[in-house]
Amino acid sequence: MQDARHSTTKPGKLPAVIPARGWVVAAVHSDGTLAAALALAPPPAAPDWLELRVDAFHARPGALDALVARAPRPFILTVRHPAEGGAAGAPSNAGRRRELYDRFLGCRAVAAVDIEVRSLRSLADVARTARESGRIVVGSFHDFGGVLSASRLREQARRAAGGGADIFKVAATVERPGQLARLLDFI
Repeated sequence: MQDARHSTTKPGKLPAVIPARGWVVAAVHSDGTLAAALALAPPPAAPDWLELRVDAFHARPGALDALVARAPRPFILTVRHPAEGGAAGAPSNAGRRRELYDRFLGCRAVAAVDIEVRSLRSLADVARTARESGRIVVGSFHDFGGVLSASRLREQARRAAGGGADIFKVAATVERPGQLARLLDFI
């Protein structure tokens, strides 16, 4: 039987069995990580997924074309807002971000789109297009200044669900045991 981590699935369809170790996701956010992604060994070598950080290539999205054409792994498509860790100079307006999402949404290997909770309303058409084509919508929240209270995390999760996200993702900087405890309590 083939390992579920590496089975071919339709866009947006997660394998029926999630490996006990979870998935390894590698972000493609620089020329160096792009070169590494292009040189990846075929599955079952890690990573399991690639996160295309299109915001990092906003001035030259064509740089990603060879990787997208090769599609060595399923992709999570991201055009990160600058306020939540987007690349320097990345667009913050919804129109330009929408154009960048649209440029790659036709790629069969795009299995998910990641949109910040703050942007789910302004990019609702991107989420709708992704969902209608069978892709997963991830509503993400980034807290690089310390972990918020459990009630604030629950509020963000509710907003993600209300905005149509299939999955809520938190990216946080944890520097003290109490911050980790808050995340564990939230989970």
